[in-house]
Amino acid sequence: MTFTYTSSFRPIANQPVRFGCRMLVFNSPKPKSGEAQEEQAQLIYNLTSAGGNSLLKQSTRGPLRNDLEGDQWEKAQPNEGYTDPTGIFRSDGFGLAYHQHGSHEEKAIRSNKPAWSESGYAIWANALSKLHQTLSKKMNGLNLMVHVRNMAKSAPTSSDQDMHPYILGDWMLMRHGMASPTDREALNKLHDAAMEKYGDFGLKSDSDTAKIARCLAARLVEQTGSPDIRNLKTEQVRQILQGLLQKIASAEDPSKPTSTYNIALSDTTQRGREIVVSYSGPVPSLGVQPRPMQMAIHTRKDGAQDLICALEKMQPDPKQGLLTWHTIPNNTIATFKLDKNNQWKYNPVPLLPEKK
Repeated sequence: MTFTYTSSFRPIANQPVRFGCRMLVFNSPKPKSGEAQEEQAQLIYNLTSAGGNSLLKQSTRGPLRNDLEGDQWEKAQPNEGYTDPTGIFRSDGFGLAYHQHGSHEEKAIRSNKPAWSESGYAIWANALSKLHQTLSKKMNGLNLMVHVRNMAKSAPTSSDQDMHPYILGDWMLMRHGMASPTDREALNKLHDAAMEKYGDFGLKSDSDTAKIARCLAARLVEQTGSPDIRNLKTEQVRQILQGLLQKIASAEDPSKPTSTYNIALSDTTQRGREIVVSYSGPVPSLGVQPRPMQMAIHTRKDGAQDLICALEKMQPDPKQGLLTWHTIPNNTIATFKLDKNNQWKYNPVPLLPEKK
């Protein structure tokens, strides 16, 4: 099956503005037939680019639009961004990373150009076209992460290096979130100590997400002797990530969250292992309500299950059957493990302890 990505993409007019980044986790076991292989490829195409509320469509509804009026929005569409009234250049971007089950190579494509811009979409379309070509040559399981960024007004001008997912050793990580001033102070202290002791672990970004990734790598080294997770049990990885977030967010009351930590961590050495954090607080100044993570299981015709996690529910294609979405409860860190029958096992636990 061939998927044609058009040479250009135009955002849908008059869409509601939605604040914050958007992301997609897609983990799919190896197809058992050519029909299942086509089904896998079609789902990727629709979730990322063509289906109802695809991630590409979601990328057109970020806060950048809220700063534009009238023809300013039209002028910004084909470009990489715009200069706001204070003279700062604003440009959302995106990142895509994937790993084929059983391989020893991960690929990451990042751009600080919005996915909806002419130059950004060209990179987006090229990356996904190459992924489809790879999957068409050999049936294989796939672990895919895609993130479309909505840069905060307080953030510095972004570069490609600020886009996640990040690949660090044998794991990938991406995040949607906003840290409260108290949490950011705690994160910065932990990060400064980790940088002084271990360096940057190869990440050339100063974003909060990169800081969390470096702190996690440092914590893995301190507790296991290595930044890698291949030899750790799933619960060990979950506990180490959870311990880090509890340290950063020690001042948080999960019944009244003020920060947001929606995080996905994926193992690139095993065919099916994901850890997803769902923790979201409101942003009253922007009128933003909490947005916990969503999950859906797609059962293919060969009986195998595809795992989908996202911030917004999507319906890829009615012909493939409607997805049933479930909210991962707020203040949850959940593990997903693919069993020998290609069925996903879901284990959620509270992320932060309740305040007494």
